[in-house]
Amino acid sequence: ECTSIIGECMKEVLTT
Repeated sequence: ECTSIIGECMKEVLTT
């Protein structure tokens, strides 16, 4: 799961 939406999560969100 994502911990920081403006950090590590961004990498996974970009692949959406």
